[in-house]
Amino acid sequence: MHKKLIVLFLLTFYSLSGYAQSDIDNYKYVIIPRTYEFLKIPDKYKLNSLTKFLFEKYGFTAYWEDEDFPADLISDPCLGLQANVLNESNLFTSKLKVTLTNCSNNVIFTTQTGKSKEKDFKKSYHEALRKAFYSIQKLNYHYREGSSIPAVKIVESNVEPPKKAEPARVSVETPVVVVPKEKVAVSNKKQTDAAIARSYKGEHISFFLIAKDKGYTAYVNESKDPDYKRGEMIGTLLKTSLPNVYRITWKNKEGKFEDTTGYFDDQGNLKIDFKTDGEISVKTFNVEN
Repeated sequence: MHKKLIVLFLLTFYSLSGYAQSDIDNYKYVIIPRTYEFLKIPDKYKLNSLTKFLFEKYGFTAYWEDEDFPADLISDPCLGLQANVLNESNLFTSKLKVTLTNCSNNVIFTTQTGKSKEKDFKKSYHEALRKAFYSIQKLNYHYREGSSIPAVKIVESNVEPPKKAEPARVSVETPVVVVPKEKVAVSNKKQTDAAIARSYKGEHISFFLIAKDKGYTAYVNESKDPDYKRGEMIGTLLKTSLPNVYRITWKNKEGKFEDTTGYFDDQGNLKIDFKTDGEISVKTFNVEN
C-alpha cells in the first residue's frame, strides 16, 4: 500500500511537471520589469539584468518592459508573459522566487524558492535568484510556434467592449479581453478582473493599455510624432485610494517620465492632466471600440 502511494505521488508529480512545461512552451516572449517592487530602484544590485540574462540563457526571448516590442507581440500581447521576482527574505536568509503571469493577470508558473545566506546583499540576491532559476532550467523551454495560448482562446467577434468608467472589470458572464485588430479573447474561467489591451487614440498618437499589478502599462500602437516609437512603453497607471483616479507616469517629448494624474470618464475615455508653462490642461485619449 505504501509503495502504491509513492508511485501515485510520482505519477502525479511528473504529470503536473509535464503540464507546466507544455503550458510555458505556448508563450513566445518574457517581459522583464526595470524595477522590482521590493527594491524600488531600477535594476538595483543588477537583479533585473540577471533575470533577463537567465531567461535568455534557458531559451526564452526576453524584452525589457519599456523596450520596442516585435510586431506580433504588439498585435497580440497574450504571446508574452510578465516576469516578476518575489522577496520572502528574513533577517539571515535571502529568499527569492520567480513568477510568470499571463495577459489575463493569472500567475501560471512559480519557481522554487532560491535561498542564500551570503551577507553581501548583491551576492546574496544573485545566488538566491540563480537557485530559483533551477525550476526554469528544468522546464527545458522551447517555444511551439502556432500553438494556442492556454486558458485564453482568441476568436473573431463583433462583441463591443463595455463602456465602463474603469475598464479593468467587464460585467458580463465571462471576462472579455479587447485587443487590437478587433480580436476578443474570451476566458473559459469564472468572471475575474480580466486584462485589458484596449486601444486609445489622441491627436498624434494611439496606444493600448495592458493590465498590470494594480494598474496598467501603456504601449505605443501608432504614432505621427517622431518622439514616440511604435511598441515603446509610454506610461504607467497605478490605482490610488480615490475611485477611478490613477497616479500616472507619462513620457514627455524629451524622453523623460513625468508624474501626473488621470481618470476614465463614463464613456471609457482616458483623461490625463498635463502641466505646460505652469498651467494644467486635460488631454483626452478616446477609447477605440
